[in-house]
Amino acid sequence: MLRKIAADTVTGEADKFEEDSLKSDQEKAAQAAARQAAEARRAAATLADQKKSQKRAVEHAVELAIAAATAENEDDDEDEDEDERDYDELYSDLYERLYDFEDYSDFGRKSTGEIVEQICRLLNLPFDPAL
Repeated sequence: MLRKIAADTVTGEADKFEEDSLKSDQEKAAQAAARQAAEARRAAATLADQKKSQKRAVEHAVELAIAAATAENEDDDEDEDEDERDYDELYSDLYERLYDFEDYSDFGRKSTGEIVEQICRLLNLPFDPAL
């Protein structure tokens, strides 16, 4: 049984070697280029996934900062309409900033903490590195 498996393996490898030796240099170059293109696509997809993940993490951290700042303001203020408007404006500004950071490709280049800190600073929110 093992001899048959070994013989089939050797035969298969010999056939593969023979097929490879019959290919022209152009075919070999085309196959190599196709492998490189597939590898580049996989790398780009991985980077895109990492950027999406980082964007979600930044969004979550800034949402926590907004919630904390809003909770602090609720203790200080009695005017709920103004608090609601500020809260909505902060969220609107957050999504605008996330869009800006995505446009300028800061996701993937900068750390999550750096981006959160920059957005918090732009929104006049206290930055907590623990976020």
